[in-house]
Formats: sequence, structure tokens, C-alpha cells
Amino acid sequence: MILVGTLVFGMALFLQKSSDGKVFVSFMNVGQGDTIFLRQGNFDLLVDGGPDLSVLQRLGETRPAWDRKIDVIVLTHPDQDHLGGLLYVVNKYKVGAVVLPKIIEKTKNYRIFLQSIMDKQIPLVFAEAGQTIIYNDIKLEIFSPDEKLLSWGKTNINNASVVSRLTIPGVSALLTGDVEAPAENYLAKKYNTILKSDILKVGHHGSKTSTTAGFLGVVKPKMAIISVAAKNMFGHPNPLTLKRLGGVKVERTDRMGTITLESDTKTREVKLRCEKECAL
Repeated sequence: MILVGTLVFGMALFLQKSSDGKVFVSFMNVGQGDTIFLRQGNFDLLVDGGPDLSVLQRLGETRPAWDRKIDVIVLTHPDQDHLGGLLYVVNKYKVGAVVLPKIIEKTKNYRIFLQSIMDKQIPLVFAEAGQTIIYNDIKLEIFSPDEKLLSWGKTNINNASVVSRLTIPGVSALLTGDVEAPAENYLAKKYNTILKSDILKVGHHGSKTSTTAGFLGVVKPKMAIISVAAKNMFGHPNPLTLKRLGGVKVERTDRMGTITLESDTKTREVKLRCEKECAL
């Protein structure tokens, strides 16, 4: 890591800006990649940036043109389909802080991303199990990575992904990055019933190496959201994964476009909106 001297560590990150009575969470349609955008009032939190600059178009659709700040960026892991768009985001927007796992990755784009953070003097926090990001009605609890999963990440970077649970009034969502079966099994044993969530952001775009039956048995989601490109070269989501999700309502960005949850903080009512028609 080239930024060791500039890191900021903390168990919890508390933020305050003006807010209104609604929270919006958008699982953005960015093709074969992940981007999750949270907004309450003029507070913004972005989890991953998709593979390319399409994230800029999506952000432009969900926030006012005059707002050029994103308060927090969480990079679950530095694979291109999660990192690529963030190269553009940090150059276009003023970023309050970046949270990412302590992974040594030597790809060119990751080095560029870290250098941009250093050049712009953006506070950087290494994600660790036990940390929490809180803003008014938004709570993001980080369950992973810990030291064991970081060691596993040396051979398979997916298993060192940041795994977190988002809680807003009326609904909770487990955000899993690209963790695969070994990490899922480990987290299921470590946290057990704590992982239970209303919504599961399906790991690794519906790959057969993720979303195991045991993990689903612990999370017990009512809905699963898969971020994936239409007719992608990987065959995601895998038919075996969809079979394991049988009985769970599945929404997919390749079919529904951007999928948004709208939470009313007063009534705790949550509405589901899709860019295209949501699944029945």
C-alpha cells in the first residue's frame, strides 16, 4: 500500500448533514458490476462503482446536478467491476472519506485509485469487522473482513470483500461484495442469526460459487437483488444459484434496470421501484 502514512482508522464513522424524511437506496444498473447508492437529504454513500464511467450517468439520474459531494465511498474489493467507475467518481466529486479492505493488489487501476486518494487528501479507512457508519436513519454495519478473511484474500481476493448490513427504517439489506462459499460459511458460523436480513444483495453477481444454501439459511432473505449485465460472458446468474434462491423474490438489474428502495422514516413504509417493471 502506498498510502500507509495517510490512513485514518476508526471503529465508527458518524456523519451529520441536513436530511429529510426519506431514505433512497439504489442498486444501480451499471452492467456487469456492482454499484449501490444511498441518499438521505444531501448525504450520499456509494458502495462500489461498477466497471466503467456508466456510474456517472446513474449518479446524474439520482442526485441534483449542483451537488458535487459524496460523503462516503465504500469499495468492497478492488476488482475492476467494482472499482472501475470509482476512478471517475473521485475525479468528478469531492469525496469525504473512502473505506476499503486492507488488500495488497497490484493492478494498474487500483494503484491509480490509491494515488488519486492521496493526491486529493481524502481520508482513508481500512474496513474491519466491527466498524459502523451511521448517518441519521442510515446504519451500515461491517462484518467482514477480519484477519482470517484478509489472509484468505491473498489467494482469492473475493473472500476479503467488505460485507456489511444496511439498516434503514422498515428494511435491512446484506451487501456481500463478491464473497464466495468459504467466506460465506465462515461468516454464517461466526455471526449466525446476526446476519438475518430482509434483502440479500447476491454475492458475485449470482455466480455458482456464492449464495450457498447454508448461507441463505442464516440470512433468510425475503428478496434477493442480483447486479448483473444482460447476456454477460460469465453466464451470471448461474442456474444453480437461481435454484437455491427458489422461494425468494428475485430482482435483477439486467431485467429491471436500477432497483430502488424508498423508505419513509416516519411511517417506516418501504416502496420498491424499478427502472423497468419490477418482478411480480
